[in-house]
Amino acid sequence: MRSYKMPQKPRERGLNPVWRGVGFVIIAALTLGSYFAVSGGIKLINAANREKVFLPAPFGAQGIPALDVELGTYKFPRPVTQWPVPGYGPFTLDKPLYQIGPVRVEVTSLAVTVLVSLIAYGAMSLVWGIVANPTQPGPQDAPPPPRKRRTNLAR
Repeated sequence: MRSYKMPQKPRERGLNPVWRGVGFVIIAALTLGSYFAVSGGIKLINAANREKVFLPAPFGAQGIPALDVELGTYKFPRPVTQWPVPGYGPFTLDKPLYQIGPVRVEVTSLAVTVLVSLIAYGAMSLVWGIVANPTQPGPQDAPPPPRKRRTNLAR
């Protein structure tokens, strides 16, 4: 007698969530590392350039310029004397706080950091593709497409 039950498909083993966390940590570490490397590199280049000028004409003796953009300041409506921290209660400040800021962002470091991060991500993906590339197709891979064979060899 035939069974009309559908055979159960083997359960696919997905990506373990731990590896998503590891990927996030790697991306954050690469970004922070490239920011600190770029900032330190710009400082080293500028220090060496002050001793002996080697950068081309647009930069000259002053070195790589630091382009600061001010994002603004926040002024409190009244002076803050206690800072509320959830779970710990308010902290009493020594001096009243009137404003936060000015907040400045160095655009040069951020722009070069984006460039260095993209290069680092690309290099990491290339290395991972070379290291983890399977040489044989796995059970989930499609077979190669069939080749057309010439039947008439008289041509």
